[in-house]
Amino acid sequence: MNRRRMLAWTLYDWGNSAFATVVMAGFFPLFFRSYWSAGQESAEITLHLGMANSIGSLVIVLSAPILGALADQGSFKKRFLSLFALLGIAMTLGLYWVAQGEWLLAAMLYAAA
Repeated sequence: MNRRRMLAWTLYDWGNSAFATVVMAGFFPLFFRSYWSAGQESAEITLHLGMANSIGSLVIVLSAPILGALADQGSFKKRFLSLFALLGIAMTLGLYWVAQGEWLLAAMLYAAA
């Protein structure tokens, strides 16, 4: 593997790991419970968070094989990577503007990220 390709893969993996660690495991569950779902019952908050994770995962399961085949056939790998990276960044950044109590919007942005 050439040096440039290895650097690209390393940076991709670093960004993916940072997102999973900081957003998925650290920041989002805490803010979802204490800020976006303020005033709701604990069981209801857990249900909403679980549904956001499940729906996001289901979208990936259903779309990944199709998008992967399209990317491979049409030489769209870099374009798809850039597009979905920017989409994830935009959705995560959008969480900044979600007001307190707006758990549904927060869950939708999180699932899309």
